Amino acid sequence: MGGAGPLHAVALAEELGMKEVIVPPIPGAFSALGLIGSDISRDYGRTFFSIIDQTNAQDVENVFLKLEQDARRMLSKTGIKEKDWHLDRSIDVRYTRQAYELNIAAPKNIDEPSLIDLAHRFHEKHAMTYGHSNQTERVQIVTLRLSAKARLPYLKIKQKVSPETGIEKVKSTRDVWFDKTGKLSTMVYERELLSDGTKLTGPAVLESLDSTIIIPPNWEGAMNKEGFILLKNSGVEFDD
Repeated sequence: MGGAGPLHAVALAEELGMKEVIVPPIPGAFSALGLIGSDISRDYGRTFFSIIDQTNAQDVENVFLKLEQDARRMLSKTGIKEKDWHLDRSIDVRYTRQAYELNIAAPKNIDEPSLIDLAHRFHEKHAMTYGHSNQTERVQIVTLRLSAKARLPYLKIKQKVSPETGIEKVKSTRDVWFDKTGKLSTMVYERELLSDGTKLTGPAVLESLDSTIIIPPNWEGAMNKEGFILLKNSGVEFDD
């Protein structure tokens, strides 16, 4: 929902039977923040039609080595150290008369025993996924896949809060309509002026440049030192 999320968060929480909601800093830009903080990744694939018991393991390994070469070339341009690179192999497999596949993790080095194991694990996953398997049916490789990822450091999300601890900052008062109570006189606060430890009792509205937070009746809100707004049902105690 982006910036509209905090408008509906408590109503959705109540429908789900939840008693707590956490509103992060800059919710209106949270999706964009997640994008720039996500690991760098790219998926590679190569079609490789072959019945497993007729497959040359070295041919499979050679294709994976080429995919890994391409992936390493891409990862080398990210500026991220090689120790934070991760290459994961997998293979799309199916029974010969099927038109859909299951993806099975593949080892770092492909040999004949690993192909036998691949077929065995496909039968197991097929039974787990569809409730049945056919050990006598021939198994076919369809696509060789490689997932390449360069891990970024975890983001530390926080927002500067007012140093005046525990002081409420009322912006205005206006009538707000709530589904369960109808129209109520409601305090309106500027989120950026709330300090660490500020506690608010609903009904209340918290406004910011990117979003609006609604605290309905029977709910309470509290600002913590990292700039997160913690919303809880009035029957739930806030942690220190």
